[in-house]
Amino acid sequence: MHLPGERPVGRRLLLPVSRDLLSGTATAPASPRQGAGACAVPIAPWRSGWGRRHYAATGAALPLAWWAYAQAAAPVTGPWWVASIALLATAAAIVVATYLPRSDGLPKPPAAPCAASPLAQLVLAGVFLSLGGVLGHVVALLAVGAAVLQRTTGASTCSVGPGLGEVRTDR
Repeated sequence: MHLPGERPVGRRLLLPVSRDLLSGTATAPASPRQGAGACAVPIAPWRSGWGRRHYAATGAALPLAWWAYAQAAAPVTGPWWVASIALLATAAAIVVATYLPRSDGLPKPPAAPCAASPLAQLVLAGVFLSLGGVLGHVVALLAVGAAVLQRTTGASTCSVGPGLGEVRTDR
């Protein structure tokens, strides 16, 4: 019998853990509920936990992101340039809204320096847009796309994996 959050793998059992950054020691969660927040729980419009406040934050951030990216890429002319700015602004607004607490009661992932990476990617996208040209737009789209994937799929710049984010219990 396994508790929620535990994953049987072969003859060993993997538990989610958090790591003390200064000492490097792994600490197992005190409860399965705490373990759910030890690793980033992805949130996105197509996943549970996305509530009305997330839609409201996306709606509020969208015109600001549009204005910022349009200013960086000025002049925005032609339908393809407008479409790329619209796509960038929408993706950036979704990324910003993922930082709000979940609406399904699960704990918010702990704050870590690596959680700032998607926000830095949004800023870098504006820098790439200001360089101008098609290449600047393509690189900006890639940077914002990577930020969306990091925040909505659970992929992270934080180190999590065997030996880094799990405790072996077969020893």
